[in-house]
Amino acid sequence: MTVLSNLNPHKAAGPEQIKPIILKNRSTPLSPILKHLFQKSLDSGTVPPIWKDANVAPVYKNGERSKPANYRPISLTCILCKTIEHIVASSITKHLSKLNIFYELQHGFREKRSCESQLLMMVDDLFKSVYKNRQTFYCLS
Repeated sequence: MTVLSNLNPHKAAGPEQIKPIILKNRSTPLSPILKHLFQKSLDSGTVPPIWKDANVAPVYKNGERSKPANYRPISLTCILCKTIEHIVASSITKHLSKLNIFYELQHGFREKRSCESQLLMMVDDLFKSVYKNRQTFYCLS
């Protein structure tokens, strides 16, 4: 229910035409139904065919609006599919964190860590090395 309550109501509906505002506003009565649907999908290892569809729309970037190269495609996918993906990804991440499987310096997708925090750590290490007159080597691949 928490995932539904946190949906952005202003996002567009996907090919299934279910608007996020409906899922958000009706999260309490819908949660048991969706839990059953998600569990059935996980148990069977299949997803409803519409969850695999996407509505692709062009979004203007810059330049002349008449040139197709000045647009980028966005895919509007199924809200329910994104919801189950979020639940599964969060569960896996929590489990791996609890077991201390992640490399300590792993950033980017971990809670309270980001690409910015990784960059700050690197800059801090560089400044410390300069201050101590030490050579520093960073491999960014």
